Amino acid sequence: MKKILAAAFFCAVLCSAAEVNLIPNPTGADNFRGWYRVPGSGITAADGVITVTANPAPKVNAFQKAQCALKLKSGEIQGKKFEISFKYRTEKLDGSVQVTVREAFGNRGNYHGKILKRWDVSEEWKEVRCPFTVRKDASELAVYIAGRYMKAGEKVEIKDLKVVAK
Repeated sequence: MKKILAAAFFCAVLCSAAEVNLIPNPTGADNFRGWYRVPGSGITAADGVITVTANPAPKVNAFQKAQCALKLKSGEIQGKKFEISFKYRTEKLDGSVQVTVREAFGNRGNYHGKILKRWDVSEEWKEVRCPFTVRKDASELAVYIAGRYMKAGEKVEIKDLKVVAK
């Protein structure tokens, strides 16, 4: 009986540890502390929701991006399984918003996640889950949120952004 309880406890610990969010600041709190944002971009955060809107100064930089490197060593990611998940809502979208994990290897990279386009419009919160396996030669993972070709009045709200090991 003690062995069964010990095994159950061990499994519970392993399962709960696997669901730890690997993004250091997933809500963009404190002016996106730990993230890099393109200066002047329309990516903001408040009350646990990241909002992507049309760039307020499109002549400065039409491409908007916020990125956050995950604090993992290459040996901790190579060949391992992860999942990016988030919820989003938007009333109108003619441009696109990318919510992905970039897996870097050499000068190249793979992107895992979702690019939201006009057919993804939803006024209700919709959940996205994208499992992926990292290449054996990957050197790092970083979360990317990028808005492209958005027009005035368009916005995408993102919450519950997570990257977890599987």
